[in-house]
Amino acid sequence: MSDHFSGPRALAGPAGDICDIYAFPSPERPGHLVLVMTVLPLAGPDSAFSDAIVCRFRLRPLTIKADRRSFAFGPQESELVFACTFESPQP
Repeated sequence: MSDHFSGPRALAGPAGDICDIYAFPSPERPGHLVLVMTVLPLAGPDSAFSDAIVCRFRLRPLTIKADRRSFAFGPQESELVFACTFESPQP
């Protein structure tokens, strides 16, 4: 579900408004994960990413224990963090 302009902070600084997050197996590289985050709703051709915001993906492996009735997901302690930052365009 998309979530655009969902509060005072998002309205005041739409460059930091996270709209959608997608994660799926790579169709071209088996064993790899594709991560996508969309931000800045209603961006125009002159829009740019903010140099004041850090977009992070935090990933933890899960162990899945199944019985006949349900699945139990247990996050492990290890964590991968991907931090994406942007610089102001240079003239």
